[in-house]
Formats: sequence, C-alpha cells, structure tokens
Amino acid sequence: MQAIIFMHQRVRHFIIWQWHKLYFVNRCSIHSIFVDTRARMPHLRSLDLRLFYAVRCIEGDIMELLRGLPDLETVIFPEFYFTSAIVSKLSRMKYIRCIRFETGNERGRGEQADVNSFVPVLEQGAFPVLQTLYITACLGDATQFMNAGFAPTNLTSLFINNYVECEPCALRTLLLALSDRCHLLSTLRIQLLHAPDAEDSELKLIPKDQITFHTLEPVLSFRSLILFEIVHKYPVDMTLEEVEELASRWPSLESLSLNEAPLLMSNATLDLRALFPFALHCPKLRHLGIFMDTSTARIHRIHDSLLHWKPFAALRSLSVGLSQLEVCDSDAVVTFLSYLCPPECTLKAESYWLKYPSCDDLSPDLLSEIRDRISQWSQVILMLPTLTQLQRTFSSILREERERLKIRLHSLMTKSTSRPVTHASPYRCQSLPPYLGTD
Repeated sequence: MQAIIFMHQRVRHFIIWQWHKLYFVNRCSIHSIFVDTRARMPHLRSLDLRLFYAVRCIEGDIMELLRGLPDLETVIFPEFYFTSAIVSKLSRMKYIRCIRFETGNERGRGEQADVNSFVPVLEQGAFPVLQTLYITACLGDATQFMNAGFAPTNLTSLFINNYVECEPCALRTLLLALSDRCHLLSTLRIQLLHAPDAEDSELKLIPKDQITFHTLEPVLSFRSLILFEIVHKYPVDMTLEEVEELASRWPSLESLSLNEAPLLMSNATLDLRALFPFALHCPKLRHLGIFMDTSTARIHRIHDSLLHWKPFAALRSLSVGLSQLEVCDSDAVVTFLSYLCPPECTLKAESYWLKYPSCDDLSPDLLSEIRDRISQWSQVILMLPTLTQLQRTFSSILREERERLKIRLHSLMTKSTSRPVTHASPYRCQSLPPYLGTD
C-alpha cells in the first residue's frame, strides 16, 4: 500500500476510503491497512472509515483497530457500522467525544441487518466525555440504552435513525426519557424512516400512527434544546392552536424541522398561518421546516391578517418540503411569503427520503410524485428573493414617509400652540361704521 510512506506517529486525522463500491478491496487488504494504522499512527485523534463492506465481515478488525488507538476523540463510520459490540468498545475509550455516521453514495453504508438489534453493554465510567452520538436503532432499543445505568447523559447532540415500524407512544417514551436524563442536550434529530414496500401501490393513512402535539410535547421540557428534527412517513397531526403553544413555549428555538416531507402527501392539517407564531415568538429561529396546505382558498382568508404580524427576525432557511403547490396559486404564495421572510432567507423544497436506503423500496409512482412536488416550487423559489427585497424596500419607504409626516404634523401643532391669541374686550369702545355716524 503506497499510503504507508505517509504514516507516522505525528498523524492525527486519518481517512480510510474505498472510493467506489466497485473498486475491489479484499478483506486481507483491509486487515493490513488496519494493522499498519494502529502500528504507525497510534496517536490518531480522528478516524473516518468510508467502506462498502458489511460491518459483520470486518467487525473483529475494527475492534482490534480501536484497541490500538487509545487517543481517539472522533470516529466517523458508515451508517450501519455502529453495532452493539463496536459501541460497547467505544464506551470504554476515555477520550471519545464524537461518534457519528455520515451518509452519501461515495461513503458506503453497510447493511441494515447488522444493527437490527442495539444492546451495547455499558460499564461504570462509560462514555466519560461523549458529547455527540449518532446511532441507528429501533426506538425501544434506543430508550433502553438511554435509560441504562451508565448511559451517556452528558450528550449535547443526539441523532437517531430508525427503519422499523413504530407507534407514536414509543417516540413519546423516548422523548420523556431523554428530557429526564439528558439535560445538556441542545440538538436532537429523530428520523423514523420506515417506508412501504414497492408492492404497495398506495400509502394509506393510519390516524393512530400519526405523530401529534401530545407525542412531541416532552421536547418543551428540555432545558437547553435549540434544534429539533422529526421525520415520519405520515404528516404530523397538529392544530394551529397547538403550533401557537409550541412556539410560545420555545422562545430559544433556533432550528425546527417538523416533518415537512412526509411520504403521505395529503392530509396537511396546517396552512400558511402556521408560520405566524414562529415569527412572533421565536426571534432566534434560523431554520424552519413545515408541511402545509398552500391552496389559494386558504391564502385569501388570511391575507388581511398579515398586517397584524411581524416578519421573521433571523430566519435564513424555510423548507416547505413536499407541501403541495398548484401553479395557479404560486403568485399568491410567493407574495404571502415575501411579507414574512427576510431577504436573506432561502426557500427550499426537498425530501430526505431520496437520501436513504429506504427510498429503494418506494414505488415508482410515489417517487414520481415526490419529484413532482419538489419541481412545483421551483418558480416560487426563484421569485421569492426579488419579491422579498421589493417588499422590504417598499416597507422602508412607507416607514420613512410615515416618520416625515409625523415630524411635519408635530411641527404644525407646535406652531399652532405657540401663536398668541387676541380676545376682544366687552368693555372696549368700538368705532361706529361710517353709515351710522352722527349729524
């Protein structure tokens, strides 16, 4: 291996990259690379594996590699590499601060079956300094892990991917456990990526399996949480009143992704009015993702109320996900959004389902509808920055004119009150008009 000439004890960051899944690297080569890594670079602080192997084929080699790298602080593996055994080993490494995976076609994933069960064995003193944790696990296993006696309760960032069917009550149980134990948590992402089989020609809504405000309410008790993301195949079932409560109780919120791209792209319970509470109550909000009904019929009913709401103060990204938009409604929608969005705000229409292996199981019709929904927003995305800037310019002109009129009115009132007023005395002799003169 030619890279061996660059290996020495002063190297701190190392990437092992199988640059393409068709590029054959046999297990003996991987074993040799791992042996050279721990022998020549024992003081690595960051290790990044980008491999297309199933982790079960090289799990023993990875365990040996970790034993030889006691100074590791960050590990970045393919998504399905964090098995129970590997996480158990990482829990005993005293400098590990970050355990995360990254996704992408060039990185590899492994195989989902290798993480179907997630039951790491934790000992006293586990994860002494861990702050960031990414895992793939069912919600029940994740809850049990976080409730364990030596769980990493000092986390500031937690990302959980789940690919199996689950009920909202399991999500609420997990959130309750986290809010009770992880008081330092500032970032929480939970993606429930169970998708229907390709044979299912139609995705049917099961109301009892929808996430509701009751399901998510425990996040409001987190003391430090400023970023929250939830992904699910069904739209979140919330009312405008519940959105108002969520926003009013979360003034420190900086980023919220409220399942803006569900696979079931009907049954949106919220409309554009759902943006108002966040603009009013969340002055630090920089990103918002929300699934809405943007039909013109609803816009006409709420357009007048725009005058009573202030625009977002800090918003830099608004994601409408897979919200439906008819071509005939685009002008009204972009006009509406231009009142609320700052000029620096970017509008996005996208779907995370296209980035994950679960997408491979989606029917062609569903994939086609996802892409159609995204393309519907292209014109609005192009128009919004210009129209937003025009709205701000027009508003600025109105404010200046209003201030000028106020100053002018004040000046006129001041002159009016300072002018002396002369009153005629009733005892003063008045001259008679000529035609009433005496003889």
